[in-house]
Amino acid sequence: MRSGGWIEQLEVEIDCRADDDSNDSNNFIKSLARYSLEMTRAAGRDFGISTGMKKMIEQAGFVDVQEHKLKLPLGPWSTDPKMKEVGKFFERYYKTGIQGWLLHVCTRTMGVSTSKFIS
Repeated sequence: MRSGGWIEQLEVEIDCRADDDSNDSNNFIKSLARYSLEMTRAAGRDFGISTGMKKMIEQAGFVDVQEHKLKLPLGPWSTDPKMKEVGKFFERYYKTGIQGWLLHVCTRTMGVSTSKFIS
């Protein structure tokens, strides 16, 4: 890359949080995020890479690295019309992405049967 060039990098966290401390530890998404730690070890991949991405980009030699963290609603629950649309999109993105990484790692690396996921 020539001097003056730039990149954009997007990483989405698997974990979810709530602004109002209503994080239910029995929530399916929260339990899936915890399970992803086992999947990380089994697959030899870091599913939490988003937390260290800025540092890795700097270590690669990039300067003036900027990091912007965004809150994404998971589902159309927001009262703000724009965030409601973002939430609909992100819910679709999240659920579609989960199928890809969850089934691949669980079935090919961890030996889990697809019947566990399909009802």
